[in-house]
Amino acid sequence: MFLVRLTKGCLAFLLCHLLLTGEWGEVNPISTLARNYFSGNLAQAQTVALTASIVQLPSLPSSAGSLPPSGVARVGLLEATMLHLDGRELFKIASPAVFERGSPGAQVPVEVRAGQIEANLNRLINVDEFQEAENTRTYVTALDPETTEVLIEVINEQPVLLAKDQYSTTPSVVMTVTDADAQYYSVTKEVLAERWQQILQTELPQALRDRQPEVFNYQVKLVIGILVGTLISSFLLIGLWRFLGWRRTVLEKHYESQQTAALMAASLAKDHGNEGRRLEIRSILQQEFTLERRIQLVIFLRWFVFWALVFTWIAGISASLYRFPQTRQFALGLASTPILLLITWFISGLLNRTLNLLIDRFAKAWDTNEVNSLENLQRRSQRISTTTRVIKGLKTASIYTIAFLWALQLLDIASASILAFGALFALAISFASQSLVKDFVNGFLILLEDQFAIGDYIAVGSVSGLVENLNLRITQLRTDDGRLVTIPNSSIVQVENWTRTWSRADFRVDVAYCEDVDQVLEIVDRVAQDMAEDPYWGKFIIDPKEILGVDSLSHEGIGIRIWLRTQPLKHWLVTRELRRRLKPAFDQAGIQIGIPQRQLTGNLLGRDQTNGLGFEDHLPKANR
Repeated sequence: MFLVRLTKGCLAFLLCHLLLTGEWGEVNPISTLARNYFSGNLAQAQTVALTASIVQLPSLPSSAGSLPPSGVARVGLLEATMLHLDGRELFKIASPAVFERGSPGAQVPVEVRAGQIEANLNRLINVDEFQEAENTRTYVTALDPETTEVLIEVINEQPVLLAKDQYSTTPSVVMTVTDADAQYYSVTKEVLAERWQQILQTELPQALRDRQPEVFNYQVKLVIGILVGTLISSFLLIGLWRFLGWRRTVLEKHYESQQTAALMAASLAKDHGNEGRRLEIRSILQQEFTLERRIQLVIFLRWFVFWALVFTWIAGISASLYRFPQTRQFALGLASTPILLLITWFISGLLNRTLNLLIDRFAKAWDTNEVNSLENLQRRSQRISTTTRVIKGLKTASIYTIAFLWALQLLDIASASILAFGALFALAISFASQSLVKDFVNGFLILLEDQFAIGDYIAVGSVSGLVENLNLRITQLRTDDGRLVTIPNSSIVQVENWTRTWSRADFRVDVAYCEDVDQVLEIVDRVAQDMAEDPYWGKFIIDPKEILGVDSLSHEGIGIRIWLRTQPLKHWLVTRELRRRLKPAFDQAGIQIGIPQRQLTGNLLGRDQTNGLGFEDHLPKANR
């Protein structure tokens, strides 16, 4: 054990001596680090260590201009791209990666090499004017499509692909198989050359045949057939679209007549009591929901037929353009980006409308699965309409936002870095717009607690009006003078709902002190009962005499007050009609409306109050 410890101590002493004295010939960072450590200067040791690590790191290529262009994939130190012939994909070729495309030097970017190879292929398949002028040959291209063959020759130890036909004296160079190609596919150059030879042996003669006159004439006839079929399909789809539009109009008119019938049934079912009214109106509301669902289904089918018409024309045009090699690339472009956007739009709309049908079905189930009074039935119908409208708006915004981001991702417009930057930007906006978050939270609570709904008359602060629009962010009120007031939901601290389930007509009238109070109360009660039994006004009044009695005794007279519980938003109409009916009833009974009482005392005419006649003596007894 002693010998082991002695050996370790000697080795440590020797290492420390080398580090401290720098026997390597110069002072290096490691010796300086060790010297500082053993001398107790730990801070200097850490600084020297950090400097040494930075010095020893290899230099990285600059990020500016290092990203490859679109269509080029970088795999390690290689870059690859796809070769195309008449819009068809052949195979990928590779080249050493070029990190600075602005100054590549002796390096050839892979997209430049691909452009040269595609130019060689296009030169072989293009129509030769001299060949077309000759009558001895049956083809018009540079090579004969029936005798064209692709050869492999080794030149400077590199396999080269050549193309020739039986009339060619010298084969034409197509491309060279490089070491980068073999490294990318992890095979030898000879094996890769044989693979590419087979692909070109199939695709090159086909491209030559597509440019021959007889093939061109056949393609023209085929395109005419495709366009005729597209026109016939279009006429059928347009006819179906118009029929669905007519059907929608019929259903909407039926729906409006059903709403009118609901109002008439509500008034005619008065004699059957509250239970009869509830059952009658529930039956009509169920029919309205059924009609509304049928209308939504017709709208969905009409929208689907429209998109079928759009895709029919896009498919017909793309298929027609694809038949000709000169326009095949354009057809592929038409069938890629625009169709991708249209498909995204179509899927988003399909999902949006399908969810609308599901939401309507949920609203139907919500309305029919509960049994309540007539007032709760009407209130629930109002709440369901408001809630479904808000859910549909939120759902539509979410679907199309996700579809937009998805389309950007599919088109390679929004990379991960852009999306990350957008997420950070959204986070910053969320912190800066806390009131917007409060709007959404308060709007959600308004819907959850059913504080008010569309159609209610509410008062928020100093503003009162009818609720025309309600969503998670804002509430819009239409005031009595026609102004549309928009209120953020976060600012709604206290709200007064005047039409929740029912309303109240608060009527007050002052009569003179000389009148019989019991007679006045009897007249008011009789007029209210007559209104409740009226065929028209009766359907607006729930309770004709909620409160009736003497409300005040003041200098203006005896205050008579009556409350009448009415249907929501009908209290103003009932109050106006009650005033109109009380006026002739009071006149017939000889009842005087209260007159403000005034009593003036003092020597107003300059006479002595005890000896002379004062101003008070000239007033009637009732006014003294």
